[in-house]
Amino acid sequence: MKKMYFLSITLLFCANVLLAQAQITRLFSYQGMLSDSSGVPKPDGTYSFKFSLYTTSLGGNAIWTETKTLPVNKGMFSTKLGDQVLIPDSLKFDTGYWLGVKVGLSTELMPRTMLTAVPYSIYSLRTDSAKFAFNTPPISRPFNPLISSAEIQNYAIQKNHLSVGLKVSYADTADFVRNINMPSIGTIVTLGNDNYQYITITNGSLVNVKEVVNITAPYSTLGQQRLLIQGGGFSGTSGEELRIGNSSTLCGVTFKNLKISGGNLEFIGCTFEGNMTFLNDCYYENCTFTSLNTNSIIGTISNSVLESCNITYRLGVIKSSKLSNCTFNKIDEAHGCTWTNTTVSGYIGIANTNSVSSCSITLTGDCVFSQNVMSLSTLEIAPTTNSAIISGNIFGGMYPGKSGIVTIDCGGSYGRSINLSGNDFNLQPTDPQAVLITNNPTGYFVIIKISENSFMNGARAISYSSNAKTIVSDNATLAVPLGVNTGSTITVINNISF
Repeated sequence: MKKMYFLSITLLFCANVLLAQAQITRLFSYQGMLSDSSGVPKPDGTYSFKFSLYTTSLGGNAIWTETKTLPVNKGMFSTKLGDQVLIPDSLKFDTGYWLGVKVGLSTELMPRTMLTAVPYSIYSLRTDSAKFAFNTPPISRPFNPLISSAEIQNYAIQKNHLSVGLKVSYADTADFVRNINMPSIGTIVTLGNDNYQYITITNGSLVNVKEVVNITAPYSTLGQQRLLIQGGGFSGTSGEELRIGNSSTLCGVTFKNLKISGGNLEFIGCTFEGNMTFLNDCYYENCTFTSLNTNSIIGTISNSVLESCNITYRLGVIKSSKLSNCTFNKIDEAHGCTWTNTTVSGYIGIANTNSVSSCSITLTGDCVFSQNVMSLSTLEIAPTTNSAIISGNIFGGMYPGKSGIVTIDCGGSYGRSINLSGNDFNLQPTDPQAVLITNNPTGYFVIIKISENSFMNGARAISYSSNAKTIVSDNATLAVPLGVNTGSTITVINNISF
């Protein structure tokens, strides 16, 4: 069977510009995450990669290729393009190029990645000449006489003829360099336990972390902006603050027992564990959170794994990720995730297209819960939920020890509206009911609408022990009684039993 690979990548083009040489070393650092179609990192091992450059995003012939075998760890790999097959000088990088990647015997991964303008481009070959001219004082000769080729060949022009009046070639370039405000390019540094306390890092630097650095006090050396930090990790003992500069990107870094501060950070292929504090809104791609205890993770988590995590207050937006054996209080949004043995005790703002197995979810705030697949799980709507739309879900069986697949607690003194529509309920034979409506409102009205659902098996579809205003209409039942009849506070109409 043909293996399928998926690739999320970060191009680190600023990594290998050797400024001390007369021209640019044509090596580009490249780091990526190799995963399957579900976003799960591929197993550790060695893989064959073929890298190719094209002048088009689709089709065409490669203008440069390089094949190599690379180690993959937790899905992460890194290499330097051009260290096996030189990138020719004919590639000026003054036009659009696209990078294609092929893994093993699979076809080339699509789409190709467009190479865009990068910081190293400021150091062109002409810039080296400008740097030389910048450090060289202008040379001149007395005004008026012209220097001819014959004079130079006959040694008629001597150095004592030259004074501060005549500029030589590239002097205009030197003037230009002196007068412009050159941007900060940063440096390439290696960080470890032996130098992290005194190393100097500037804005825009590439920081290679060679090992897990043990932080015993607040650490702000990485507080410069737009850093690119890769490899290794940082470990604290009691939540020491690790300050990371705004708009920085971190690739393949491990964090443990730390407080991370810094805004607009991007974490790619990173690992978090232990007692962590996240202070700002960040982005997490292909990350692993394991045995994690924290108050909040605010931001967006995508294609990641959360295992045995306890988040006591709030999780931001999570997409296409795996959650296993976790406990959450509040989740802003969850899209396309796989949940196993996980408990949400407080709130979900929006949840759609998730696959949920053996989970207990409590909604304490307004929610849209749609197009999810629930297996042996339960959904409880607390009295503090003012508005909930539960639609288009598939419920298969009930969470052990619970009294219903969906439980609506009508207690409380709030005006509330609960809409349960277009869902499929497939109960186990021993499940007492699919929908359980309990308790009486103590203040404002509660309106519950249960419509266009299908119910199969079990003892009954709906159990109603409340005086909340409820309408049950246009539902279908198979091998299970509906369980309710019209009364003073409940209207039952247009339901079909097969």
